[in-house]
Amino acid sequence: MPDITITLAAAADARDMAEIHARSWEVAYADLIPPETMREVNATRPAMWERKLANGGNVGDYILRDGDTAVGFLGVGDVRLDDDADLDDTFFEIYGLYMHPDHFGRGYGTVAVAFAEELARSRGKRHLVLWAFRDNASASRFYESRGFRLDGAEQVLDFGAPLVGVRWRKDV
Repeated sequence: MPDITITLAAAADARDMAEIHARSWEVAYADLIPPETMREVNATRPAMWERKLANGGNVGDYILRDGDTAVGFLGVGDVRLDDDADLDDTFFEIYGLYMHPDHFGRGYGTVAVAFAEELARSRGKRHLVLWAFRDNASASRFYESRGFRLDGAEQVLDFGAPLVGVRWRKDV
């Protein structure tokens, strides 16, 4: 097993987080998001992560490293009421789980989900939820293989084309 560490992200991690975010989107959503929109969104990543991680980081943003190499990130926390008004305080949410494409398929995502589950349990939560694009087949296979199930909630997002987000949930 690789030497995986998961730590709260700090300002010094902004560049790695932006790179992982942009590269993973380019691969995972290449067939879903128009190229022009992808370029526009990814151009905002460095400034977004710098703001987000300024002043010592944002509680809930974690970076995954294999040795000294940043391989992915995980964002977790209480459910966002704008997306999940039907859920109660027993739910915990994975806001984002992304691996750099150079590190896909190496088990990092599985480790990150287990970490999120443990965080949820440690905070007294009984359920974990996340949103993913319905047409992202690889994400659907991954989440289903980790015990998540679709719960019927959907939302339409516009990323240069309408994309349907679906909510996955799992008891922890």
